[in-house]
Formats: sequence, structure tokens, C-alpha cells
Amino acid sequence: MKSNRKLATFIVCVMVLSFAIAQGSSDRRALRDSRSVTLPTYAILDEQSEPLIASDGRVGFISSVTGGMLVSFNMKTGKVLSSIVVGKTAGPISMIETGKRRLIAVPAANEPDQGHPATISVIDATSARQLDLKALLVLPADAHITPKTRALLTEDGRYCLIASSFAVPELMSFDVETGQMVSQLPLFGRPSEVALYDRNERRAIAIVSAESNYLSVFRLTPSGQLSSAANFTPSDARFSESNNPVFSADGRAIYVAASKGDRLFAVDARSGARFGSLEVSSPQRITAIKLSDGGEMIGVTRTRRPIDNAPGGVTIATIHRGRLRVQSEFTPPDDIEFSPANNVEFDGEASVAFVGSKSGLLFAFSTETGELESHHLIGSRLNRVALNPEARAVAAVRSSPTGDEVVIVRFDVVEEDEPGELPAPVITSLKPDVAEQGRAKNLNLLVRGENFAEGAVLLVNGNEAATEQANDGTALATRLNRELFAQAGDISIQVRAANGDLSPSAALRVVRPADPVIDKIKPDEVPGPAEPFTLKVVGKNFRRSSTIFVDGQPLNTERLGEDSLRAEVSSELAGTVKRLTVQVRDLAVPDVVSNERELNVFGPRIRTLRTGPNTVVAGAGSFKLK
Repeated sequence: MKSNRKLATFIVCVMVLSFAIAQGSSDRRALRDSRSVTLPTYAILDEQSEPLIASDGRVGFISSVTGGMLVSFNMKTGKVLSSIVVGKTAGPISMIETGKRRLIAVPAANEPDQGHPATISVIDATSARQLDLKALLVLPADAHITPKTRALLTEDGRYCLIASSFAVPELMSFDVETGQMVSQLPLFGRPSEVALYDRNERRAIAIVSAESNYLSVFRLTPSGQLSSAANFTPSDARFSESNNPVFSADGRAIYVAASKGDRLFAVDARSGARFGSLEVSSPQRITAIKLSDGGEMIGVTRTRRPIDNAPGGVTIATIHRGRLRVQSEFTPPDDIEFSPANNVEFDGEASVAFVGSKSGLLFAFSTETGELESHHLIGSRLNRVALNPEARAVAAVRSSPTGDEVVIVRFDVVEEDEPGELPAPVITSLKPDVAEQGRAKNLNLLVRGENFAEGAVLLVNGNEAATEQANDGTALATRLNRELFAQAGDISIQVRAANGDLSPSAALRVVRPADPVIDKIKPDEVPGPAEPFTLKVVGKNFRRSSTIFVDGQPLNTERLGEDSLRAEVSSELAGTVKRLTVQVRDLAVPDVVSNERELNVFGPRIRTLRTGPNTVVAGAGSFKLK
């Protein structure tokens, strides 16, 4: 969390909203403490990296794109248990669990043009502490896959399926025991997303191609042979790369959204005929779950649409007896952004849904009403999430300038709060919020916030620290041991109330001694849409090649000295009401980057209300409002 007062005010508002909603519900999901999985520094997780949690909720798995490896970790402690290298790269993983066996398929794009064909490593992950290679499936020399290509295992672990992307796209099935290709079929267009249905002796594969705007359905026989079953192409919409197909519980229907056309479709898996559709603004990824009454629930993530500023969020749809309808919509404040990588996960009863956001907040909300039940500020960009109802835990992939990680967030089922109980604590600022790596002395940290009642303590990376009340109870103070600053990265700071409620996590960033640091920006807010204006950045370690970046775009930067930079912000950047990130990067040394600050381009604001007469009495008639 950035120590910016505008963001802090927004967080407080969300916390108040969350508390107010909780008062009207007797059974809600409360997101609690979080723990990070510390991955190797060279392990990069992209938007397609998706954590998987074992059915018992004890262990999780993730693949690293750049590290080309599969990593297992403990869901309770966040400790890495084991890893295994599978190739030059590693794509998204899939997992099956049958009896006491657990298999994971990890594709690796490698470099076919350089004589290193694409592969699929089938890993025996029955023991999360000892990952073993069960089979290595080698794709044809001319077959190319991408880092987002997924390999799918049948429920019995006998066959593995994968769709190649370039040259002539093909769907291939492999025998896991022999490693040999069993069958292959050409695809109409480069594949974007795939899904497998394998239940009740029926096996079907659905493949969406954004390139050809086709949804193709294939059958897989008991002997591993592939055959084409059906095709569907929407006449009034187009698929995007993030639109994924999902089978219904009985495999007879396929649900898929089309972001270019704002539609959610229900398609017959046997004939390819459309039998239902809904209008959903800018739909991206979808998730489906079977309901106790025989129907199904579909969660659709929405991203903001710039043309008409339609808000991002989640649409919850249901289907009963072939009838598709919208049940609720979750739409957080305008400050929250979602990306095409964000997915919805349901709890076991489908009464609550969880979704991460590009803004770094993880939400839990009611599927019945769309009302917020709880939230947790993890910080930085969140991508895919996975949920295990038994463990009551959510695993989220987080991307940040200092490294990618998996964050494990616990949740509880709580009853209605007692009348008069204070809302959970919230951190509004850290002083300091940036510290240098390799400090020679301990660091005095002051944490400001709200609802710091008596008995509140600070948690540093999940561990309780010696805490003192400060500033008449509006702040907490502690001293951090210098050993915490041995490595660059983020130190998690939380406040735990006497009743156990936890604040969202704030980040104390540890930077390398030579890295630039932004202390403040002037101005930190402007009324929008704004004309071009001069932005001054004050900090330290600024070099001649230091450049101000606003919302990811470099500006023509003037160096005023080692402690200040200046640049002009164009009307294009400031022409929309939004929060812009400000960062200093070194053009000569790309990995030298600063912390971030926020530049708030704000819209109309109400400062005071005046009525005539001064006192307004209910039912007394009309009055003037200024």
C-alpha cells in the first residue's frame, strides 16, 4: 500500500463500506492474515501463471515462466517445498488427483527453431517435497506453443492434450505411458484458451480461437483418438485472447464470453448451437459452478471499457432449465481496475465469490446481492487466484517491480458483529515507507491509521513486533531490526486489533542503495481533465539518465539536481479522471527503478452544502440547495 493520503482515504471508505455491509449479514467471509511464498529472484510469474491448490488444501503449485520450473509450496507457512526444472520456459499448469496419485502437466515452449522442440513434462507430485518426472512428451519439431499454452491431462492420467499455435495449428493427444503421439487434428485458427471435460465416460475438448473467432469442440475416444464434434462462431461478437470456454457440470453445454460484443453465450456442446446469451459489459474470464438446485452459476470478470467508461467488476449469472439470467453484479469504486487476467473463484456453497484486481485488492462478495463482504489489500498488481474451501485459503499471484510472488490469504466464516463493535484497523501511512538495503542501524517505524484501539499490535512479515502507542492513539511505533533489510523487496506491515481483526497489509519497500527514491511529487493532485502542467519529483539518487514515468509513459525529463527532477505532463495523460502512477527509471540501466507515488487527476468535488432556509424540516416542502 502506498503512503498517499488520497489512496488512504479511499481505503478507509472501502473499509467503512465493508463494515456497514457486514452488519446486515449474519454469515460472511472475512479475509484475514496473508503470507507470501518467497520464490527465487529469477522466477517470473506472468499474467497466465495460475496457482493450483491440492484437494486437501495443504500444498500449492505454481510454474515460473523464465525459470522454466514447477514449484511446490506449503499453504500454511508459505515455505517452498521443492522445485523441478522442465525446460527453457514453463507455461500454465494443470493437475489431476486420483486416489493417492497427483500428476501435473507443465508445457515448455523452448526454441523449436533452434533444435529444442516444445515439450510437456508430466510431474508426479504425489509428494510435494519430491517432484519427480514421470514422462517427457516431445512435440513435433515444427510445432510451436506460447508461454500461455496449457496442457491438459485426462482424469485417469492416461492421455495428455495440447494445442499448438503457429505454422499449422493442431490439437494433439499423447499417451503418457509411452510418450508417443496418438492422434492429431488441424485447428481453424491459432488457439487462445482450452478446456477439457472428462466425466461419466465422456471426454470433450473446447478450444477458443480469437484469431478465427471460432469455438471448436472435439471428442476424445477411450483409445486417445480425436474427432471434430461441433463449431460455433458468434455473428454479433468476437472473442478476445482472454475469453475462455467452460463446460457445464454434465458436459452438455459450453459457456463462453466475447469481450468484443459484450456477450455471454451458452452453447450446445454436441451441435454448436447457441441456446442462450446475455449482455455483459466487456466480459473477460469466466468460471462456472453447479448449484444445489440443479442449476449453475457463472462468474464473469469485467474490465473497464474506456469508450463509455463502463466500470469493471464481476457479473454473476445463473442458468436454470436453459434460461440464462443475471443474478447480481459486483462493482467496486471507480478507483479499482481489473485486468483480463483476473478470474472469479467461488466458495463451496457458491454463496460468496472471490476476485483479485489490477489495483492490488482481493475482494470477497455475496453472489446473491453483489455486496462486498470483505477485502484485503495485498498491494501491487494481482493476476490469477485459486481457492480451496476446505483450507479456507486463497492463493493469488502478485506482480511487483521488486519481484513476483504468490500470496496466501486466509478467510473465516464469521457471524454478525456485536452492536457498537469498532471496524477493523486500517493503515493510512508508514513513516518512512522506503528504506535502503544493508542498513547499519535499526529502523524506527511509525504507522499511522484508523481504529488503533488499546491492545493493537504491529505484525512485521506476519510476526508480532514490540509495539507502542503514539500520537494520542492515532499511530503505532516499533523498531525494526537491521537484519530485515538484508535483501531488497517489500516488508509486510499489518495491525492486529485486540479482537483479532487484521488491517490490510501495507508495504515498507527496501531498495538498493543506488536506486532512486521518490520522497514527494508536486503537485500530487490536479483537477481534471487538466491542461499540460509541470510535475516536480523530489527524492534522491537521481542521475543524468533518470527519467520520470507517468502511467508507464516516459516524459522529457530535466534534472535539477541529485534530489529533484522536472517534466511536463501532457493533456493526454491528464485528460481523464484517474489515479496515475509516478515512477523514476534509469534509461541507461533498466533495472534501476524507484518507488511509486500517485498523481490524482480528480473530478468535481462537493466541499460544502448550503440550504435556504438554514434548517430543513422533513415534510415541510421544497427548499433551495446550493
